[in-house]
Amino acid sequence: DCGLTMTRIGSVEADIAKGPLSILGAITAPGTLALLDKLMQCGMSEFDMTYYSAVAEPGPGVVVMCRYRCLVDLSDCQVCIADVIAPEETNAMPDYDGLSVWRYLDCKYRNGVGDQDGDLAYAYMFANGKFQGTGADVAETLDCDQLSFKTASVQPFDLSALGCSGPCSLSLLEL
Repeated sequence: DCGLTMTRIGSVEADIAKGPLSILGAITAPGTLALLDKLMQCGMSEFDMTYYSAVAEPGPGVVVMCRYRCLVDLSDCQVCIADVIAPEETNAMPDYDGLSVWRYLDCKYRNGVGDQDGDLAYAYMFANGKFQGTGADVAETLDCDQLSFKTASVQPFDLSALGCSGPCSLSLLEL
């Protein structure tokens, strides 16, 4: 379950399956912005975007910087802590605390590496319901041709696993 209830998992999985190309991201996360920029550079504007909240969790000895004011002991920050929500409201909200959904995605698709390293990814891309990479990884490693292959949907064929070296092109013949 990677730390989420079945209700929350169902909500996240529904967002992953929204369309042929689904992105789950935090609105201001660098990985989300890099992925969206890459998609725009490649002329890809048809995708389903779901934004979840994100809160950075400071590790021991880490100094937290806030965009707004914080009390000296960091017990109250406008941006550094999650909003407190009544327990009955959290049952269907995968991101009620700003961390649970990201830990779940990290556990399920990255084997918990980000959580262990203190480097959670806040953007994930899915093509036809299959994990393709984190926002930063996709933006940095795939060119437009490779990205087109990853997101191609030609039923009944799954082209997301195809790759090529050098310039790529795909053509279909009508028989």
